[in-house]
Amino acid sequence: MEISSVSNMQNHWLRGGFPEPFFIEDDNIRDEWFNSFIMTYIERDLSVLGLRASSPTMYRFISMLAHGHGQVLNKSTLAKSLEISVPMVSQYLNFLENAFLIRSLRPFFINLRKRLVKSPKIYLRDSGILHHLLRINDFNSLLGHPILGHSWEGYVIEQIISVLGNRYEYFYYRTQDGAECDLVITEKFTPVSCVEIKFTDSPKKTKSLTIAIKDVGTDKNYVIVPDAGESYELDENLVVCGLEDFLESWGK
Repeated sequence: MEISSVSNMQNHWLRGGFPEPFFIEDDNIRDEWFNSFIMTYIERDLSVLGLRASSPTMYRFISMLAHGHGQVLNKSTLAKSLEISVPMVSQYLNFLENAFLIRSLRPFFINLRKRLVKSPKIYLRDSGILHHLLRINDFNSLLGHPILGHSWEGYVIEQIISVLGNRYEYFYYRTQDGAECDLVITEKFTPVSCVEIKFTDSPKKTKSLTIAIKDVGTDKNYVIVPDAGESYELDENLVVCGLEDFLESWGK
C-alpha cells in the first residue's frame, strides 16, 4: 500500500498492511478481524508448517514479542517466562520468521576492538498486529503508549526493506558502550548508509549516532522522522527527512 499522504501514513502505521483491516473504520470490528486472524494463524497455519505448540503458549509467546518489539532479544527471559527451554524459544522464533510474522534484525559486526551487542532485535512485521496485541486501537492511544518509538522504528524499517528489496542487506549497530544506529544498510556487506529513526519534530545529532557513523564508516546517513517537511541537513553527511522523502530519493 503506497504512502500518499501523512494522514494515510498514520493509518497505514496504526492499522498495518493487510487491506481488509486497513479499510475498516469501526475499531471493534477491526479488533475482531485481527483476533480471528491471529487465532487462525496460531491454531491452523503454524500447525500446517509443522510447529507443535499449544495455542495458549504460542499466543503468550507472540504477545511477549509484541511487548519486546524493537528490543534486543533475550531468549533466556522468554524461556523462563513461558517455562520452556531456550532451544524451544529458538524453534518458535524460526517458525515465526519463516512464516513472515516477525523480522529478526541482526547486529552489524565490524573489525573494531569494541564490545558489540551480538543478539538480534525482533520486530513484528505488521504494525496492525502489533497494535492489536498491545490493545492500541486509535492514533491518540498510540501517541501515549510506551511502545511509540519502537513501533515507529519497526514500521519505518519494514517500509524501507519492502521498497529497497533484496539488493541490500539490513542490520542494526550497537556497542556495549552505547554507540548505536537503528538501521545499517549494506550492499555486498559494504556499509552504504546509517539510518536513525526518531519520533520527534526536532531531532538532534547524538553522540551515540556520531560514534556509530564513524565506526561503520558511511557517508550517506539519515534521521527519519514522521513529518520533516522539507528535508534538511542536520550535519555534514546527515540528512533529516520524512519516510516518504527517504523512499522517493533513495539512490538518486
